[in-house]
Amino acid sequence: MNGYILDSSFLSAFFNESDVNHSKAKDIVKRMNRVLPILIPSVVFAEISRIPVKSLRERVVYNCLNIVDMVVYLEDTLLEEYLDFSKRMTLRSTAIDSMLLFFSFFYGCKLVTFDKGLRRLV
Repeated sequence: MNGYILDSSFLSAFFNESDVNHSKAKDIVKRMNRVLPILIPSVVFAEISRIPVKSLRERVVYNCLNIVDMVVYLEDTLLEEYLDFSKRMTLRSTAIDSMLLFFSFFYGCKLVTFDKGLRRLV
């Protein structure tokens, strides 16, 4: 494993003490190898920037900007590999889920998420 890809469901839970998964998120962070990099896809930043509660949104975005080692994008150099990867996936996944799985595979990172549908695809 070369690092961690963090999903919006995990990030929201970790930075929101009233989230049902907050304690689980804290436990996951305690078990993370802190030497490995944290990668957050740009689409995750798009998701968290739409959190409806302004104070929570600002806290999550601010903290993500401070913990991220690398923001990953679906650049044109990766497009063919992503499209090939996506063709082999089930159509039950969303576009964002397929991108998170691709980044996890491409970078050799563990995907950290509370999204049950996404976890089934891992």
